[in-house]
Amino acid sequence: DDYRICDYCTRKQDIFTRMQDELNQKKQGFMTMRDPRRNPDQTNQQDEYLKAVRDFDAIQLVFTAACQACAQE
Repeated sequence: DDYRICDYCTRKQDIFTRMQDELNQKKQGFMTMRDPRRNPDQTNQQDEYLKAVRDFDAIQLVFTAACQACAQE
C-alpha cells in the first residue's frame, strides 16, 4: 500500500536516464570482453548484454504505460 508506481512518474525521465547510463556501462563491459587480448576465452557476454537491452526496453514500455494510466486517475 505504501508503494505506488504513480509516485515515481514525475521522475520518469531521470529514472530512464540512469537506466540508460547503466546500459551504456554494460555495453562498455561487453565490448571489453569481446576484445581477445583481454579475454582470450571469449566468454559469451553478448547474450547478457542483449538481455539487458530487452529488459530496458520492456521496463520503459511498462513504466510509460503505467504513468499514462496514472495520469487518467
